[in-house]
Amino acid sequence: MVFFSAAIPNTVSAIRVGYLTQARYIILPTSVYTRALLDALVRCGAIASYANYPRKGSTWTYCKIYLLYHNAMPAITHIQVLSVPSKTLVIGIRDLIAAMSTRRGCLILSTSRGILTDREAIKLHTGGVCLVLVLI
Repeated sequence: MVFFSAAIPNTVSAIRVGYLTQARYIILPTSVYTRALLDALVRCGAIASYANYPRKGSTWTYCKIYLLYHNAMPAITHIQVLSVPSKTLVIGIRDLIAAMSTRRGCLILSTSRGILTDREAIKLHTGGVCLVLVLI
């Protein structure tokens, strides 16, 4: 299952801007895709946590994303969306293992088992569509 939505690029852009402005948290509307992406970002250490809450008088659910800092420096140095609906970047397990050994950071993948980090995908021996690259 491939998760393509405007929610993923919007979330990544908001996180990037939040880190650039040194915000403690950001608030975004959520979707299933956003929550799956945020779960993966928490697991790889790119954000501290997030919390969902409904907004009064609205049908939307919002989330407060708490950004992670180490000694007043952002936890991540770079975050980038790799796949868009017009151009998908698919990576197999062999390429994933090779790519993982030469860099630091985290790759978020959309696999048949949901949205996973690169380490989780290697443990499950599955490849997928590269969604987001996070350098820590």
